[in-house]
Amino acid sequence: MSYKFLCLKKVNWAKFEANLQHSELFIQPVVTADEFAVQLHQITSKLLDVHCPLQERRRLASSRRDYRWLSAAAKDAKRERRRLERKWQSTQRVDHYVAYRKSCHVAIKAIVDSRGQFYNERIEAASNDSRRRWSAIRRSASDY
Repeated sequence: MSYKFLCLKKVNWAKFEANLQHSELFIQPVVTADEFAVQLHQITSKLLDVHCPLQERRRLASSRRDYRWLSAAAKDAKRERRRLERKWQSTQRVDHYVAYRKSCHVAIKAIVDSRGQFYNERIEAASNDSRRRWSAIRRSASDY
């Protein structure tokens, strides 16, 4: 994942203003408002490219999802579900399929309960401070 940005904190605004005052914008301004808008955009863009070039950063996006909220019971339920799925796939028997589907329901319930418990604990940990509590709620909502 990459993104581009202007680092406006490092701009020497006094030099930028001096260059702007010595540009065509002040020396030879155009007559009409539309042409002035175009001239203003071109000159300020050119000066910003000089004083504050566009920077690009790359961040490696993790291909692995964060599952620290999964409880041990939920992990065991997922393993059991996968084991029963492999068994059913290899035998194609109806009783194995029924067992696999039951394990799917058990695993999903365990996963949902585990996730809910994790977020409840996160919000409860921040219950004393209103700012921290809302921050935890926002984080939980964006993670979900």
